[in-house]
Parts: sequence; structure tokens; C-alpha cells
Amino acid sequence: MRSLLLAWLAVACSSEPPPRAPPREAQSYGEAVRMMCEVDALAGVDPADPLDAEAKRADYLVEHVKNSDGIYLLTLFRTSDPRGQASLLEEAARETRCSSCPLLAALRSSATDDGAPASAAAPAAVKP
Repeated sequence: MRSLLLAWLAVACSSEPPPRAPPREAQSYGEAVRMMCEVDALAGVDPADPLDAEAKRADYLVEHVKNSDGIYLLTLFRTSDPRGQASLLEEAARETRCSSCPLLAALRSSATDDGAPASAAAPAAVKP
């Protein structure tokens, strides 16, 4: 009897607890992408002041993007040039079926202003 009790205790004490389900995120990836697309309006960005616009966008997005995949996208976004940012945002908007993205239009315009070819200035609608 004693050996049975010891064997049971050994098994019970050595087994790992069942894995926990990942915590439910307070924000979906689609909501994070939509927020990125609409950041200028949400953060009160003045497009006439590009340096201030970039700072306000970054501050707002760092504070409000809560989805883990959205945070990853934001990290990639913040380390890219305007062309790379436009490419990342267009892909994310297409994945999440976000049909309109004002920030995408602003980024494309910025890339064109920086000497990029005129073909980079496509409309803000996301291609399906």
C-alpha cells in the first residue's frame, strides 16, 4: 500500500500542469491594421509637417496597437523607409480586407516626393 502511495505521489508531483490556452487578445489583427491605416485622423496628424506627422503616428501607434501580430507589423513598419512601409501596409490591409487606407496614400505620396517613380503613387484603395 505504501509503495502504491509513493508511486502515485511521484507521478502526481512530477507531471507538468496542462498547458494554458493563450490569453485572448483585446484587439484583433484587423483592428490593429485599420488603426494603422487611419492613424492620421486618430492622432490629429498635420500632413503639412512631415517630421511632426511621423512622430505623432509613432507615438499613437505604440500606445494603441495591442495585438501581438499588430505589434510585430508595427515594429517592421517603423524600421522601414516609406516605400517599405507602403508595401507592408498594403499587404496587411489586403490580408485583413481593409478596403481604404489613408496612410497608404500618404506613404505612396511621400515615396513619390522623395524621388521614387511616379508609378509608386497609386490610389489609396487596396488592391484585392
